[in-house]
Amino acid sequence: MDVHRDTVVVCICAQTAQNEIIVVKQHSFRNVPTGLQEMMNFLKKYCPISHYLMECTGIYHRPVYHALERAFPQEKEKIIAMNPLLVHRRLTDLGNKHDKADAQRMAEPSFYDKLLRPSHVGDPQFFHLRDCLRSYTRSRQDSTRFKNRIHRVLCSIHFMHKFDLGKEWSLQILDYWIHHGGVFQNAFQALLLHMIEEGMPILILQKHSDDFAPFASVSLTRESTFNLAQLLQQFLEVERHAAQYLLQTEQFILSDAEFTTNYQALLTIPCMGPVSALQILTEVGDFRRFRDWRAFAKFCGVVPEIKESGSSINKGHVNRYTNAHLLEIIGPDCKFNN
Repeated sequence: MDVHRDTVVVCICAQTAQNEIIVVKQHSFRNVPTGLQEMMNFLKKYCPISHYLMECTGIYHRPVYHALERAFPQEKEKIIAMNPLLVHRRLTDLGNKHDKADAQRMAEPSFYDKLLRPSHVGDPQFFHLRDCLRSYTRSRQDSTRFKNRIHRVLCSIHFMHKFDLGKEWSLQILDYWIHHGGVFQNAFQALLLHMIEEGMPILILQKHSDDFAPFASVSLTRESTFNLAQLLQQFLEVERHAAQYLLQTEQFILSDAEFTTNYQALLTIPCMGPVSALQILTEVGDFRRFRDWRAFAKFCGVVPEIKESGSSINKGHVNRYTNAHLLEIIGPDCKFNN
């Protein structure tokens, strides 16, 4: 069984007396409660079975596994979910490291002026601004993680529809279901009646009602209700923090004339959004400190290491002097022209 979020592909194979493996039947089923019931009825036609084999596909294989256990209680030992990954452990040599040796190695180049190259150090206010926007980025990453964890809990009860938590109506449905519990269809209908009584528009909910139809009979357990309530609260809190970080950064940028000019100039670049422009401004700082465009490209991480020997030229990874946060914004495929 090849398990995906939306489908389960079943292949029935058999072995002949001559040890030849042949395909008896192949069929695809929807990964919804009714689809799994059809799959169980389909599998009951083929007995005896040596094994029911599937891969551990994230969270999606769990409803299939439990459905097999309920359908074939006498053959639980034949139901196998295999881990598709192989764990490789790499040993590293840690070596000796202590403060005295580090200090000695740093002191030696100080006798050679040409080896010294000072790094740019901005004022504390600028680093506060940079930290604000980096905190915004981390909050957005945490927001994505909470979204995935909410989806994981829903998949564990076989609710495979992925809520778009960036939409208010999706948050309303999920919040109403969590606080009222029971079967999803009942909570959905109760939300519609509540919105009608309050004079709120319900067109968007009616438009997406067909998407929830396959999961109308799914109900929340006590454990899943608790997990979803906590995760949804954490998700909303992280979203609030992200908005505050972004607002603080925008207010500082707009209060500085030079920052505002550079910010507006960046927005004229095609496909450059407000957040990306703010991130570039706060990561680059004073762009006049770079000697030329090559030094700036090196700082941005779009210049790979080049190892040349004779006629052989190998391009490696980005150099060590790259600003990792800036590289995530502009991407490694960006090119600079003189």
